[in-house]
Amino acid sequence: MVRVNLMQECSIDFFRGTINATYERCICLESKLNNVKVPPVLDEYLLNLKTNLSTIKSKLYELLQDPNLGHEFLINQQYSRYYRLSQHLSILESYPITVLSRYNDDDFYFYNIIRILCKDINYPYRNPLVSTYCMTYYASELNTELLIVPFIDRNFLLDLPFILHELGHIILQKNEEEILNNFIQDLRAYITDEKNRVGEEDRSPEYIDLFNDLKIVWEESWIKEFASDLIATYLLGPSYGWSYFKLCSRFSKDIYRPGTLDDVSSEHPSHEVRMRTIIEALKELNVDISKLEQHWKEYTGSIKETPPQEYEYCYPDNLLKSLAKNIIVGCKNIGLRSFNEHDISKSELNLVNLINTSFEKFLEDSSNYREWEIGQIKDINDKVVNFDN
Repeated sequence: MVRVNLMQECSIDFFRGTINATYERCICLESKLNNVKVPPVLDEYLLNLKTNLSTIKSKLYELLQDPNLGHEFLINQQYSRYYRLSQHLSILESYPITVLSRYNDDDFYFYNIIRILCKDINYPYRNPLVSTYCMTYYASELNTELLIVPFIDRNFLLDLPFILHELGHIILQKNEEEILNNFIQDLRAYITDEKNRVGEEDRSPEYIDLFNDLKIVWEESWIKEFASDLIATYLLGPSYGWSYFKLCSRFSKDIYRPGTLDDVSSEHPSHEVRMRTIIEALKELNVDISKLEQHWKEYTGSIKETPPQEYEYCYPDNLLKSLAKNIIVGCKNIGLRSFNEHDISKSELNLVNLINTSFEKFLEDSSNYREWEIGQIKDINDKVVNFDN
């Protein structure tokens, strides 16, 4: 009996030590933040970060001072409480604290890029932070509303559309019901109808599993990527279609994956269907996409890949049309400004227009495009750095 009590006491001491180590980490991070200097426009972010960190530290201290720490009836709840605080701290440390502690000119340049874009598109929330610490490509961290971009893209224009894809993830998170409208009902109706047809048409029972998996992966993962593509398409118009085409040709020839019974668990839908859905949205927005469709058809023909057998069940045309229509309506409902609603005469620097013009120039004369692009970068640099709402 004494042996059990000693072991329990050792476990409690270890738990208390773990909490204390995390508490000490908060103190070190607070000291780090107190020495951070950022442009005045970011003071609000820094203050908010300090407040969040202080709250976590206070709650850890309360847990350490709890006289019932380790009580057999409370330990599970205490572990859960500590885990939540630790996870929250980890997110703050990994993203906004690291970003603001190492803030540089490239970060501020892209922060102002997103400020200008947010003003252009009538973004109704606080501008997100931007970090240029990036291994490969654009990303977002939704818990802290942080966008991540490659620092080298300060020297280029054609990949800028992906900033709005990542912003689309934040927009969707804040307005999921309004953005998706009736699409979830359409999706579930499709899944139910197809499962019923499995029995009616005497198909393999494996298709029941396929449609069950499809429902999960559509609702938990694919919708987020489709929606972010379509929000960016609504905001940027044809330039987003061209930028996604450029991305496909740069990174992957396997444009029909995932699309079978074996791989529908992938977090991202196939490149082909994402491109097809972007084109569907551009049609809905009355954009002439004949040149884009022609180039895409030539590209898909040249790589000589074909869709797998179950592909049409994963991405039916009627579902894609519903998705495009519902998200365009959703963007309008929350007041976002479409690419074709800008009054360029009232804007000294309209990045939506500039991005579209960049692709027009690239398509007209790709050999001489870089010279034109360098001139544009030089022209906008001072305006972006000194941008003031």
